[in-house]
Amino acid sequence: MKPSQPEGGPRLARTDDTRALVIGLDGGKLELIRELVGKGLMPNMSSLIGDGVSGDLESVFPPITAPAWASFMTGKNPGKHGVFNFFENLRDLDNRRIISYDSIKTDTLISIATDAGKKVVSVNVPVTYPAPSANGYVISGMFTPDLSSDFTYPPGLYAELKEKLGEYVITVPYQRYDEKHMDVFLGDITHCLRQRTRYGLELMRRLDWDLFMLVFSSTDYVQHAMWNYLDKDGAPDFPKPIEKYERLLMDFYKELDDSIGRLLDETDENTQVFVISDHGFGPLKGRFYVNTWLAQLGLLHYTTDTGAAFRRAAAPILNGLKGAIIKLDRWDLRKKLRGAAKRFTYDTVFQHIDWSKTRAFCGSFSDQGIYISTKGSWPNGIVSPGEEYEEVRETIISEFKKLEDPDTGAALEVELHKREDIYSGDHVDGAPDILFVIDKGARIAENSPSKTLFDKPTRKHGYGFHRKEGMLVAHGRGIEKNKSVDSAGITDIAPTILYS
Repeated sequence: MKPSQPEGGPRLARTDDTRALVIGLDGGKLELIRELVGKGLMPNMSSLIGDGVSGDLESVFPPITAPAWASFMTGKNPGKHGVFNFFENLRDLDNRRIISYDSIKTDTLISIATDAGKKVVSVNVPVTYPAPSANGYVISGMFTPDLSSDFTYPPGLYAELKEKLGEYVITVPYQRYDEKHMDVFLGDITHCLRQRTRYGLELMRRLDWDLFMLVFSSTDYVQHAMWNYLDKDGAPDFPKPIEKYERLLMDFYKELDDSIGRLLDETDENTQVFVISDHGFGPLKGRFYVNTWLAQLGLLHYTTDTGAAFRRAAAPILNGLKGAIIKLDRWDLRKKLRGAAKRFTYDTVFQHIDWSKTRAFCGSFSDQGIYISTKGSWPNGIVSPGEEYEEVRETIISEFKKLEDPDTGAALEVELHKREDIYSGDHVDGAPDILFVIDKGARIAENSPSKTLFDKPTRKHGYGFHRKEGMLVAHGRGIEKNKSVDSAGITDIAPTILYS
């Protein structure tokens, strides 16, 4: 049976020979793209918008990369696919693992299309490591550990492609570059973009595909690192832009548009094109130290053990040293010297917490949420399910509403939700008990210990962060021209593609 046409996506017609090209711009913001189109920097995007439909695409809440792309691939909310942040195995606090493709607890566009006999190419779509089997080719995306891992399908694909195209680039961590070397960063990120495009074009030409998906993650990295160059009015306290960097940044977006054009050159009149993003972007004003705040409320307690107390006090210094090492190690010498890790683990601050007294905590920056340490759900949980559990949640929600902007003293805008109010499905219990976005995303949650509740943005954490308004552009035969699409959500995209 053919899937019904989705209500939230673009109105489109299909024929049996229609195929779909999906171009992902991680963190893509339609307002920014329109601005660059207006400056004549992105002619290919100009054509797609002018001859198609476009509009904001609402992300998941909170707008975090991993659950957003999983929702794109499945057409389902995180409560149904089970991906809420960057980690799984949450209840084992000493061994939280980075998520993988296996963390998605339902069918994806790759598996659905493959099972239907369609030919598929997927390049750099986040949460596709290890590369799943497909009726076609897969190069995995975000969370791929290194080039020696199982990041392609078929397994021997990379060795073959590398000989012809040169070394693939998985990612370019912007944290490794300081203000004096952003030109080097832009050079490296542009090389990553070019290689992504070359690999994508090679696979595009090898297969008579029905579904082709390629995600450019470089847009997210650039905007995290250099939003102060893209939105000067939004954050006047950012470091003063350097003219040379501004010029190179515009060159990057020209290169991005050229890559999009090269992909479009490989399509025909039967191709429907979808340019999407997992979330939007805006200025970052700093971090909010959630666990420090919960400690002030008496809901979280740190251990009084001398060794743990010392480690907690030293944490900011050690984190700074770790950041400096990462920044200097542009060639991944640490990884090459110790060998490729077979499994990801995450070193959290959990060792500093006295679980016998703690009722609530933030797990990581990627949660943007708070967990209640409930009996039966967490090791050493102390909060009884039912009335006490709800009392703790209501206390936290009430206290959140009292937060003041550290710069102005005015009340902070906080959007709060209980997990069951926004998620549905078999995996809702895996989500944080309370989810939040502070100041529309301008202040992000941080779980590490701190002497203050708020701080200012730095190069390490970037000057931009996610917003819920992503972007959607659709173009091709059967799709209306020069129209706006309203009320589209990221879960609408998979059924729209399957209908196409």
